[in-house]
Amino acid sequence: MSTPVDIKTRTFEYAKRVITLYRAIQMSKDSAAIILSKQLLRASTSVGANVIEAYSAESKRDFIHKYGIALKKAREIIAIIKKAKANLKSPDRYSQHFHTSRFTPHASYRMNILRTLKAYPALLRAYFARAFIYRAELLIWMLSSTLPLVFMSLWITIAGDKGVNGFKASDFVAYYLAFLVVRRATQCWLIHDYELLIRQGELSPILLRPLGVPHYFAARLLASRAVQLVMLFVLLAPIILLIPGRQFDTSLGNLLLVVAFCLVGWLIQFLIQYTIGALAFWMTQINTVADMVFFIQSFLGGFVLPMALFPARIRAVVDWLPFHIPAGLPAAMLAGQASAAEVQQGAVVALLWVILLSSFSTWLWKRGIRGYSAVGA
Repeated sequence: MSTPVDIKTRTFEYAKRVITLYRAIQMSKDSAAIILSKQLLRASTSVGANVIEAYSAESKRDFIHKYGIALKKAREIIAIIKKAKANLKSPDRYSQHFHTSRFTPHASYRMNILRTLKAYPALLRAYFARAFIYRAELLIWMLSSTLPLVFMSLWITIAGDKGVNGFKASDFVAYYLAFLVVRRATQCWLIHDYELLIRQGELSPILLRPLGVPHYFAARLLASRAVQLVMLFVLLAPIILLIPGRQFDTSLGNLLLVVAFCLVGWLIQFLIQYTIGALAFWMTQINTVADMVFFIQSFLGGFVLPMALFPARIRAVVDWLPFHIPAGLPAAMLAGQASAAEVQQGAVVALLWVILLSSFSTWLWKRGIRGYSAVGA
């Protein structure tokens, strides 16, 4: 004879299955199913909540009252299911999602991967349209981020005719023009938005969407990067053509490597930002932490000066940090100033930091979401 399952556990597991079902239905184009799924979600999660509240009842009457509400919600669930069966086309096609908790971990993992890949094109189109609407704002923001050109002018003046540690003025021009392009491709800023979502309780509705929270941030940032890169190309192309000499290493193999490092660099930048943003679960203001990381990254990431100009002892340490991967190393590669050994070491360092940052950010997210509470949450 099987051991009976506690009612709190049963209602909790039921709510988990309904949330899985809700997420699956949200990806469909059946408007009636989407509306009914929202009603089902509210009623199903209410059952478990009232059962748990009943165990903290102040009196016997309060205990009965809470269970009475749970019973009403359970009857509402039955009515919603009957309406779904009577009015939806092929309602049974959603049943597999309700039983997702019975899948093997590998089957569940494959289903999540396929669901994510299926949703991303639509998500990117939506955010690309949004970025295009606000293209003027993006252009102004892009033009205000021209500090690499300021540092380029500074180092050209310092280099003069003699150069600095083997770097001539033309080398600084090539490096900082490449840095401007690469930095625009890999830069992302989500700390402020992430903090507001957590602190103001706006994270709650996003948790019910089909994809995880990072995917919405990633899609929005990738779409804005694409729009800004097109604008930057239009602005920089005439300047690069007017400068005498060859500025970039445009061989196919090098360009493919630069693109690969830009993608990995963007991911590292995203994970750093996402990790800092997750601190908002415990801190009311994280701007100080963000400013400190930005300050360190500016000095150690090839922003203030190229990595090749670092003293040997400092360079030996900096090469194993993640800060030069998003922009400093790809910029040197695009300018033809990075050796094969530096590229190989950079690939190993990038892989290690992607694993470390993704694991740490996931751990922070799981710890923070357990005690998540905010105004409106």
